[in-house]
Amino acid sequence: MGAIEGLTAPISWSFTTVASTRIQDLETDGFVVFPNPVVDVLYIVHDGQLGDVIELFDMNGQRVFYMHVETRLIASLQNTISIDISHLPSGTYLLRVGSRVVRILKR
Repeated sequence: MGAIEGLTAPISWSFTTVASTRIQDLETDGFVVFPNPVVDVLYIVHDGQLGDVIELFDMNGQRVFYMHVETRLIASLQNTISIDISHLPSGTYLLRVGSRVVRILKR
């Protein structure tokens, strides 16, 4: 557990270590994410909720990817979104699609 003091409202956090060699393809309410773990390209089959935001965060909370779904779906006329993450280092990331969050493993 950690905390940052000196702010008007303290910010605290904690980490849990989870050992896993394979995270299955994730199907959650409104979208499917595959493959997981991912090497180069992550695919999201989205339910087409225009206005959703897709974000990818590293475990330090740094946003490493951002996309407004409306822009992408209008441009491509499809709801399968591919994200090239080959440039990112291996590790665990959090993918947020709208208000839903899933854990992604990058190899």
